[in-house]
Amino acid sequence: MVMKETENLRKTYVLERGSYDAPSREVKPMTPNAVLPINKSNSNRLDLANWFFDDENPLTSRVVVNRLWQQFFGVGIVATPDDFGSQGNRPTNPELLDWLAVTLWKMDGILKIHKK
Repeated sequence: MVMKETENLRKTYVLERGSYDAPSREVKPMTPNAVLPINKSNSNRLDLANWFFDDENPLTSRVVVNRLWQQFFGVGIVATPDDFGSQGNRPTNPELLDWLAVTLWKMDGILKIHKK
């Protein structure tokens, strides 16, 4: 949990092959290019958390309803629940996925969507 912003942001490095004691090049915090960008120059974890639940970010609701669907029916509307990107499967019913995601968003993320 972020209690308050720090004045000096910690530098982040690529850890080649997971070697934490041998950092290579420095990287700046950002989201993948294929999704809605974080609109801040110095992003941190709090900005990332806010980005996940931003009204302009449709991805979070789609992932949540797909996982609910998978729990109830054994397979998600997107069969690759861990990959909604270009390497993952396409939704079998994109209209249903979008409708469920919008419905979840309109209910302020209340997960009792299946009872309505």
